[in-house]
Amino acid sequence: MNRRNKQTGIWALIGLGTAAAAYFGYRALPADTKKNIGNKVQGAGQSIADKARELESLVKKNAKKTEQAVTS
Repeated sequence: MNRRNKQTGIWALIGLGTAAAAYFGYRALPADTKKNIGNKVQGAGQSIADKARELESLVKKNAKKTEQAVTS
């Protein structure tokens, strides 16, 4: 096994260990704390979706301007 594969395996094990610790830590949290975490995640997801829509609108607007400038 070469060095790169060993490093990849070590990082994978570290990642799995971290994920397991987070999972079991989350399971042990009280319900109200879980709800707060869920609300924060939903808020972050909504914010990302809003920014994506805003960016899409901006790209379409600039594409139309560019198309008009090229055809003029």
